[in-house]
Amino acid sequence: MSTTATSAPAAPSAASFSAFRPSARTGIFAANSLPTITLMKMAADFLANRIGYDVPRQDLRIDMRRLPALPADGFVIANVHAL
Repeated sequence: MSTTATSAPAAPSAASFSAFRPSARTGIFAANSLPTITLMKMAADFLANRIGYDVPRQDLRIDMRRLPALPADGFVIANVHAL
């Protein structure tokens, strides 16, 4: 049996997002909805491949007793520039 690798589909253009609609019941997108997942993929690609930045020393410990559980200093980036 042979398997064939397939690549992930390309992210849709920003113009195509006008076709997506939030839930009629809640008025928001669910975290597992196609638009939400696509936007998260696009943001991750942008941060990882399209800009450069420095991450200065900071307190990234997370207090799991607090909601939302966020790093103590937030997340700071500096010297942001296009690649």
